[in-house]
Amino acid sequence: MKKLILAGTALLTGTVIAVPASAEIFNGLYIGAQAGYDKNAVNVDGSGGHINNKSDLAYGVMAGLDLKVSPNIVAGVEADMSLNSNDFNFSDGTTIIDGKAKREFSLTGRLGYLLADRILFYGKAGYANESFRFSDSLSTSKHNFDGFKYGGGVEVGLLPNLGVRLEYTRTNYNSGSAPITSTATTFSPDTSRVMLGASFYF
Repeated sequence: MKKLILAGTALLTGTVIAVPASAEIFNGLYIGAQAGYDKNAVNVDGSGGHINNKSDLAYGVMAGLDLKVSPNIVAGVEADMSLNSNDFNFSDGTTIIDGKAKREFSLTGRLGYLLADRILFYGKAGYANESFRFSDSLSTSKHNFDGFKYGGGVEVGLLPNLGVRLEYTRTNYNSGSAPITSTATTFSPDTSRVMLGASFYF
């Protein structure tokens, strides 16, 4: 029994050691987390074109796949989901409407150039969807906005399987109406973000 335990321990240890050794940064699957500055600008057409700006903390997780298509070119795809607590309010003269950003999901492609094997400069673009909640004194409504997300950043490999990134993105969402007032109120949100993140490759 003792020999079996020792053999199992040795096998497990060898496996744990072998996994990081086989991982290659910017070439394979990865998961990560990120946090940073988020700014929502919501154009409220129903209130005479008012623009409500609010900045707050955003945080979330991401997962993706990178492939080195050449020694210096990396192509990949990434999915991420993030939360923030940006809120705003406006009045159409008779009713005060409160709005709150909830969550964002995006699916983007990214293309980058490797400098010195450990520094990746990249751009990204793709689909995004953000959920908002609108409410007045009588009712509450939720609306999901589809949009186009684009931006870029730099990711540095600190370890063979660990990267740290700094990224800026902007998302332009389609307009949508929230059925909470007697008049047609159209909301057009845009989001800008600066995020610091870490990715673990395996």
